[in-house]
Amino acid sequence: MSGIGAFARARDGSVIGRSAAESEWIPIAREFLATVASRPYAVTTQRELAQHVLSRSGIEVNPSLNKWIGPFLTHLTQACVAEGEPPLGALVTADHGKVGPAFDEALASLELGAETPKDRERLAAELRLQCYRWADAPEPAGGWRLQSPAAGERSPRARAPRATAHRAPAPEPVAVYCPSCFVQLPATGVCDNCA
Repeated sequence: MSGIGAFARARDGSVIGRSAAESEWIPIAREFLATVASRPYAVTTQRELAQHVLSRSGIEVNPSLNKWIGPFLTHLTQACVAEGEPPLGALVTADHGKVGPAFDEALASLELGAETPKDRERLAAELRLQCYRWADAPEPAGGWRLQSPAAGERSPRARAPRATAHRAPAPEPVAVYCPSCFVQLPATGVCDNCA
């Protein structure tokens, strides 16, 4: 594909911009990610999502994946939240099994800041739990818990339990987001929007 500043080419051969391409991709991505969310701890990669939306839309993209996937995940996240859905972009990982820096702008659009890569991955894991619950994924034995994708469906690993004399029960997770509108809850635990 040629042309300075051309972002993509539509099925009919016309050159289109990022907004036009994303308006085609977002519904396709939401449908695909809703299917991913219906399986406990399932995730997909940026590459898999890109291949799916490109093949279904018939749009050819000029820039490489790493140039457009971050902004697309942000716009996808915003579209999901606007439709009353959880941020399905949290189900999309880089090839190394983490959401990675491409998800930073999406978190910022949710008014969530991640100061470290570990914070980013923890927030993404919390958002993924919202996605699984929203999609009515079957609850795993032992209930839902924060889990990195590396230990989830894409890369199952059995770990031997650590030998301990006594293991205290894990504390109940604290609600961080409103289950209705997915806005971060204040310290009171009561949503300012829904109360």
